Parts: sequence; C-alpha cells; structure tokens
Amino acid sequence: MKISIIGPGLMSIPPKGWGAVETLIWDMRNALIELGHEVDIINLRDPIEIIKQVNSFRPDFVHIHYDDWVGLYDYIQYPCACTSHFGYLEREEMFGGYVNIANAFAKIQPRSGVVQWEIPVTISEETSEIGRLVDIDGNFSFSSGISFVASYQGNISAIDIRNGRTIWREKTSSSDDVLASRGKVFISDEKDNITAYEQTNGNISWKNSDFFLRELTSPKRLKSLIVLGDFQGFVHLISQKDGSQLGRERVSRKGLINVEVIEDKVLALDRNGKLSLFLLQ
Repeated sequence: MKISIIGPGLMSIPPKGWGAVETLIWDMRNALIELGHEVDIINLRDPIEIIKQVNSFRPDFVHIHYDDWVGLYDYIQYPCACTSHFGYLEREEMFGGYVNIANAFAKIQPRSGVVQWEIPVTISEETSEIGRLVDIDGNFSFSSGISFVASYQGNISAIDIRNGRTIWREKTSSSDDVLASRGKVFISDEKDNITAYEQTNGNISWKNSDFFLRELTSPKRLKSLIVLGDFQGFVHLISQKDGSQLGRERVSRKGLINVEVIEDKVLALDRNGKLSLFLLQ
C-alpha cells in the first residue's frame, strides 16, 4: 500500500531535537515501512507543491498531520484523513475547515484499511462558523444493504453500502443514534421530536412531538415498540407503527442518559450512575 503523510513543513522530519508531531510522523513512517508499505513524507510549506507531490506519488491513502492543511482535503483526489494534534474549543474561527471532514461517511476494508468510498452526509449552506458546524455524533443503522446515518444540523441519509450512492436524503438535526426496524427509520431530533421515515424513499410515516425538549435518549427497539428515556427519569414505550405512546414508567428521580434493550428487558442508566433493569409486562 502506498501512503502519503503530510507534515507541517515547519521543521525537518526526523526533527533535530524537539518536535512532537515530526517525531510521531517519523515513527509512523518507520512502522509502516516495516509492515511492508511504501511511504512518502511530504513536509513542505507551499500547498500547491504538496498537491503536486501527492499526485506524483499516486498514493492509496493520504494522512494529513497539520491542522492548517485541512483546506487541502477538497483538492486531494485520493482517500484521505486528517489527524488534529490540538483542540479548537477556544478557536471558533478554525471550526469551519473541519465541517466536511467530520461530516463524512465512509466504507473501509477492515483488513487493509483501504477506503472504498467516502461521501459527505451534508453540505452546509450556512454562512456563520457556528452555523456551519455539521458532524455525525450518533451511531448509524443498517438494514438490507443500506446504511442510515444522521448528522447534527444536517440530514438523515440512506446510503447504498455497495457503492456509496445516496438513495435519499431529508433535512433534520440529530446527535442521537439512528434506529432501523420493520421498514422504517426512527430518529429523535435536537428538539426531541420523534420521526419515522420509510426506508425505501425517505417519506415521513409519522411524527410525534409530544416529547418536546425532554432530552430523550437514542431510540431502541423492543419487539414492535420503541424505547426511550428522558430528563425526568421516565422510560417511554412508543408504537413503531404509528408513533402513539403505549406506556411509561419512572425508573429514576434523575435524568436518564441511556437505555439499552437486552432480549425482552430494558436497561436504564441515569445521571448518577444508577442502573435499572426491568421486564416489559
């Protein structure tokens, strides 16, 4: 496998003395070569020359190790990833460059690590830096060769895992897991509206807005029901067929942060770390 590693271009690789990122890149290069890969380190300050060297090497994979080079991502025609070596909580002006990277959905070969395809789930049209923040926080769901994935301030998408083709896409905003069951896809959005989409075409089957701002947990499947917890410690049972509420039980005086289903039992975890297990009657 041919791998291009893009460094900061600020000091030599290997460094002469201190250089944390440069040392990491050099160690990675040596480890990859020992595994039988061909590695090209690109450590330049001119972005145009970086792209030229990448294209000349024709790699199978490109690994960027400098945050200022994240803007090169759209100009690299090969599978690519960027590792950040410091956070940006205090630098909002840097958020925008990561929008389309953190928002990508990819299929990767588990043995070789080769990216078979990679697509953005959402292309943000907002103008402000905060408005352009789009990322995938929850787990995707899989059914009949199709992956269903949702993003914050973005979309829910149905993606054919064979070729990465988007089958349908609908606008929403969710940081919770996606649930696929019985021909439908269920999500709880950022305002805690629960929506059921048809798996085949993305049409809305039903929408339940009775839990507005109740800080719902991700939806889980229990037979023909959907199970969710909320900020007051209630566990709710929702019909997958029409979204109607069929039952609820308060299992904690603290808010629930997660629920899981094990066979016909529900496991609920609250903010104090209390774990409750109960059986559906």
